[in-house]
Amino acid sequence: MPRANPSHSKRAPTKTNRTPAPSALPPSLTPDPAVAGQIRRLLWGFVLRTLALFVLVAVITSLATVVGHLPQRGAQIILFASIFGVTVPFWRGLDRVARRIQQRGHEFVEARRYADGRVALEFFHRVGNMGLDRDGEAHFDLVRAHIGLGDLETAETLADWLTRHRPKSKAAAKAQNVLQAARKTQPPLPASSPAAEDAELAP
Repeated sequence: MPRANPSHSKRAPTKTNRTPAPSALPPSLTPDPAVAGQIRRLLWGFVLRTLALFVLVAVITSLATVVGHLPQRGAQIILFASIFGVTVPFWRGLDRVARRIQQRGHEFVEARRYADGRVALEFFHRVGNMGLDRDGEAHFDLVRAHIGLGDLETAETLADWLTRHRPKSKAAAKAQNVLQAARKTQPPLPASSPAAEDAELAP
């Protein structure tokens, strides 16, 4: 009796687990409370490290002035050196934290977790923090988050901010493009919707 050739035997197809693309996932419109906690921990960690650095530099400066019996000019030199030594790590640390927050916000928007993206990226549209978004990309993702939430009014306000304050950036043009596309596909918010009420209260 002839034997079957193993090379011609049929093999059962193997099943592979495929992760759906972000565009295939349903949008998430409810913020995860854990996201706000993550942002707070990042910011408080930076604040505590900065305070520790200030205290350390102040103690070292005082000891060097008192123990070394330095004249006034020498004490001033040490003071200026201490200020420079604190300022540079402060700005570097703040920029590092800002980049981490921006990366998290971008990942949320790409995954269509628009509410979480808004929670993270609103950090860049607060007074004193807008300068941290030098290329406007954080604000562009924030525009996308508000569009995903159906809040076109706030998205338009943010896109206009980009046009005024980052006119040469690619983010400004991209924000206007996605906003125009959203106007064609999304109806305006009802006046009684929570997102519309929030947009009216936004500065």
